[in-house]
Amino acid sequence: MAARYPGAKDRRGSRRCSCSDCALANHRDPLLTAGRRPRLAELWALVERVRQVPFNPNITMAEFIALSRRRDALDPGVEVEETWDFERMERDVHAALRRPPSWEL
Repeated sequence: MAARYPGAKDRRGSRRCSCSDCALANHRDPLLTAGRRPRLAELWALVERVRQVPFNPNITMAEFIALSRRRDALDPGVEVEETWDFERMERDVHAALRRPPSWEL
């Protein structure tokens, strides 16, 4: 059996090579991300809950997570181990969420 991995070369997987959790992606890619990168998806869902802004105007990351856990969900192929300093980013996100939002561009 051929190895499966995230990315555009995965025939049954993502259709793009850009961010795995892009708000502009089709429905399939963030759904796969929720299964492949559950820690990142949960962090997105936390930001949604605290800031009350959905990941995507049509569907929240929390909904993607729920869909990815269904028995009939797409097979994500692999769960990606976050090899970069995920804990640091997680701490930074939690710290930012304790401050009032800044909507200035």
